Amino acid sequence: MQPLVSVVVLNWNGKDHIEECLGTLFKQSYKNYEVIVVDNGSEDGSNLTIKNKFPKAKLIENSKNLGFCKANNQGIKLTKGKYVITLNNDTKLDKDWLKELVKVAEENPETGMFSCKMLFYDKPSHINSRGLKLYYDAKAVDEGFDTPDSENEEIKEVFGPCGGAAFFSKELIDDISLDGEFYDEDFFIYSDDLDVSFRARWRGWKCLYVPKSKLYHKFQGTTGKISNFGLYYGIKNKMFFIIKNYPLTTMVRYSPVIVSRQLVSFIYYLLKLNPAAFKSRMMILYKLPKMLRKRYKIQSTKKVPNKELKKWLLSQSLLKSIFSS
Repeated sequence: MQPLVSVVVLNWNGKDHIEECLGTLFKQSYKNYEVIVVDNGSEDGSNLTIKNKFPKAKLIENSKNLGFCKANNQGIKLTKGKYVITLNNDTKLDKDWLKELVKVAEENPETGMFSCKMLFYDKPSHINSRGLKLYYDAKAVDEGFDTPDSENEEIKEVFGPCGGAAFFSKELIDDISLDGEFYDEDFFIYSDDLDVSFRARWRGWKCLYVPKSKLYHKFQGTTGKISNFGLYYGIKNKMFFIIKNYPLTTMVRYSPVIVSRQLVSFIYYLLKLNPAAFKSRMMILYKLPKMLRKRYKIQSTKKVPNKELKKWLLSQSLLKSIFSS
């Protein structure tokens, strides 16, 4: 019997995306799934499109934008499936996208996280993401970003799935949730997938990349280019992530690099009179006690030694680490 899969789709002003996303979702060759759409206070009528054209989808309508993390948590709490997927609205799915993910998940019940092949919507011959790669200074990149696609890829382990299309077992979600939250709602948006992946790995879960599961992503289709909004959450959440998750020895060893990078960034944006540089650091200080409490919970329940996490932290040159974005 096919296991039930719950797909949580996040929508915010997605009139240019949501119809194609849900249209391809409801045409999947795999049939045992439920769809929960969380609308984050859309003002472009896309919520009405969902109601009128996709009545099989369960729609949650928020009165305002609650952010990626809280909105996805809303949807996850309503799921009934053995597996849960969080999916962005700016995606088009191959008809076998879901079937291939479930197949590999059923063959690897101890794994818990799975990443599909994410191709660029406007350049489908090239990879957008195979999953996440992480450097020791907490800079994260999409594995395979903008490299040519290949039909000869094998299933392999990656650090974690990109949050735009992430497949989890419900067992993993229940195992790593903190205070009833799977995605950390203090993050709001950005670096949330890194945080989830690191927390899962502390508990011994792994992530597999499934190349036969394909979708097409309108890169930055919903969030657009980085703004003051993105800068604020990017700076703040990167430090939240480090404080919560990094092995203490890693934080101490690389603290000169991390501090130098923060200082360079702060001075650069301060000279540009960008308030996000100041506000983000103030929020880091304000939330520090809360992040330390979360760190204690994570560290006190971890199942693997530090070396298991350290092996995923990639190195790069000192100057590149300090001055790269």
